[in-house]
Amino acid sequence: MSELQIHYQIIFNNFKERYISDDPGIVSSLLADLRNEDMDIARKTFSQYARGDFVFSYNYCTTLHDLYVEIYNHLGFETEINNRGIMNPVYIYEKLLYIRIQPSSHKLVDLIKDFSIGKDLNIYLEFCSTAGNCFKNNEYDELRFFMHSNERCGHNRPHVHVECGETNASIDLFTFKMIGDLPYKLYRKAVDVIKLRRKDLLVYWNYHTNGLDVDIDMAIKEERLVIAQK
Repeated sequence: MSELQIHYQIIFNNFKERYISDDPGIVSSLLADLRNEDMDIARKTFSQYARGDFVFSYNYCTTLHDLYVEIYNHLGFETEINNRGIMNPVYIYEKLLYIRIQPSSHKLVDLIKDFSIGKDLNIYLEFCSTAGNCFKNNEYDELRFFMHSNERCGHNRPHVHVECGETNASIDLFTFKMIGDLPYKLYRKAVDVIKLRRKDLLVYWNYHTNGLDVDIDMAIKEERLVIAQK
């Protein structure tokens, strides 16, 4: 058996640049799902698990998949990695360049040979920071609720994006006005979810987007007053 010092790091990609940050922002919900913990905890403790080092033992048969499993364990991710590999793009940093490595079935010894890697290997797991799911996958069947980190593109009032298959729409969190082509039946279902989870969505909006901040307590109080008057 041989040993390799692994240095792993979560990085972000906003499609303009790759960058490192101690605040995962909108990615917090995905990290919370992966770590099976509350979103606020996943965000506040991010710097404690986003990077690390460990010694990895390998032989000629060891694949990149084996390495990814070990990295997932160190990150505290409870999601099982299937044989197709890790869910996020993985890069090594060599000669001032991020080089994507795939597929995960490749042998680790070949990677070491191809890039003349010595005793240390720097691994970067990339997460997209431009959009994120508001709820766990499949929590509301076929509907996916998500927000963008940049919500100042024409309509920065609090809203959520809803997607189902090839149809999608944005729905105002207060007026329920829809922009998009979501079928009426799915629109009504989406509105029911928004009404049920409005506070969660407003918290998500304030934390993870650059849109107009909302006084959540006041918004909830006003909503309860309207309901009481009906």
